Amino acid sequence: MQSPELGELEQARVWLTQEGIAVAPRVLAVLAQVPNLESNEPAQAMLADVIAVSLDGCERGELAEVISTFEDCPVALAKVALALLTAAFFPDQKIVPAKFDDSAVLCFSLFVAVAGKPFEALDLIDLAAKERKGERFATNAALLRMHIESKAGSSLPLSVIVPSYKGDDWILDGLDSLAEQSLPWSKYEVIVVVNGPRTRTPELIQEWLSRHPGFPLKVIVTEKAGAAYARNIGLDAAQGEYVVFMDDDDRAGHSMLEALLRHAAPDVVSMVPVGFVTDNWQHPQNDNWCNRSILPLLGRISPWQELRHSGLHVAGKAWFRERALLTRFNEDLRTGEDFVFTLNYVNVAPSALAPVALGRDSSYLWWHRPGSLSVRAADMNDWDKHVQPWLKVIKALAAVKPTSPAAAALQKYMVPKVVDTFLKAYLQRHPEDMQRMVDALTERGVKVV
Repeated sequence: MQSPELGELEQARVWLTQEGIAVAPRVLAVLAQVPNLESNEPAQAMLADVIAVSLDGCERGELAEVISTFEDCPVALAKVALALLTAAFFPDQKIVPAKFDDSAVLCFSLFVAVAGKPFEALDLIDLAAKERKGERFATNAALLRMHIESKAGSSLPLSVIVPSYKGDDWILDGLDSLAEQSLPWSKYEVIVVVNGPRTRTPELIQEWLSRHPGFPLKVIVTEKAGAAYARNIGLDAAQGEYVVFMDDDDRAGHSMLEALLRHAAPDVVSMVPVGFVTDNWQHPQNDNWCNRSILPLLGRISPWQELRHSGLHVAGKAWFRERALLTRFNEDLRTGEDFVFTLNYVNVAPSALAPVALGRDSSYLWWHRPGSLSVRAADMNDWDKHVQPWLKVIKALAAVKPTSPAAAALQKYMVPKVVDTFLKAYLQRHPEDMQRMVDALTERGVKVV
């Protein structure tokens, strides 16, 4: 005797055979109840039938009915549909709209939008429209674009948040790199949060804006200093679906924002490689500790801890703003706030990392300012300046109560990583403080082996 699940699938197949696209929403409702759809072959076969019916509908000029079919389709179901189409057309995982016929590119774009990537879907439609001629496709593309834009709402795809503290000497170079992005200005905004003592930064930015009319830039000025505080202000002001954090003395590679946006999703944080810059912005050092963990994983969705230390900083990544607003930065920390934000972000809801690149010019360019390393090295000899701030970070990390295996795994990785990276450097200089360090860590809930 067939199980109830198989029986329901057979009934759904009968509906689809008899009534076609009109009954497809009912079939999707049945499929949405199937557990572990990713490994259920009968259910996937049924979903493939729904896709076939949808493709036929597009061929007959019934795109409006196809759009209606997937109006309430769950994201998980749309992702499986995308995987089926991708496996059929693009086994190498490289999506090339030119290889689709008109109906397939429209359906594929619709699935991409339903799966939580509306702006990537719009890019696919635009690319296909440039490659094709014919009034019918242009009309259908316009209809689908209108539907996706209405679902995406009025928000921008991307907001770039730049805290600036005494950044007079370098902030404009960073703005130049953002103004020269391959991504059109209409798809992102830049929010500079000038924080701390009054400097000429606001005036310099206004002069810069006069040379870049129309650039989507907001400037917020606050006398309270702190990167965490400034980033939270930027989050509150941002309109983008995703947010990217950038330091005021760093720069963005020409296609960095395009690469991040193309692969961002509510449950996937896209990230780009990092180029270290000491004296020549045109020739960053790409062989560095960040890229040694990033580059081998390009194009793969990976758990956070696989990216090691590279996955913990917030710059050069696209974060889902709705979740980032629930996370926020800990304003009591003056260092390591990146790490605490990352763990809390994963704890709000599970997510993964996707290292991506669009050629060599999509990196995040991280400036190692002259003198900054020597100041940091001097601080490593000071318990109050170096150890105490990192003990606060460790306490904040250890205090998180994981809500998922992903968060638990990341916390298990992060706490000893911070100890090894930042506190052992002090102990190497001051071995006489070993017991003091053990006591301090134990007091903060960290078991020392």
